[in-house]
Amino acid sequence: MLFIVNSYLWHATLPAMNPDLPPHAAPANRPDNTCPRCGGGFHCGAHDASPCACTGLTLSAALQQELRARYQGCLCLACLRSLAVAEAAH
Repeated sequence: MLFIVNSYLWHATLPAMNPDLPPHAAPANRPDNTCPRCGGGFHCGAHDASPCACTGLTLSAALQQELRARYQGCLCLACLRSLAVAEAAH
């Protein structure tokens, strides 16, 4: 997902994953990460066999840089979607 070393932003620029999956689809296993932005639990799929859901999002280079500076590690998909929508609205 962001990737300061292992974070979501590097992956946020990859092509979208399986378009047949609903955007809210979540892995069956329990959350194993905590989002540094909202504090919620989530599963980071950066090291899964298939691409992480965040790879379907597009964040500008400027926003990616800002997030790398502000947070360490991956943000949850809900936060990333919210940031992408807010950025697109500007």
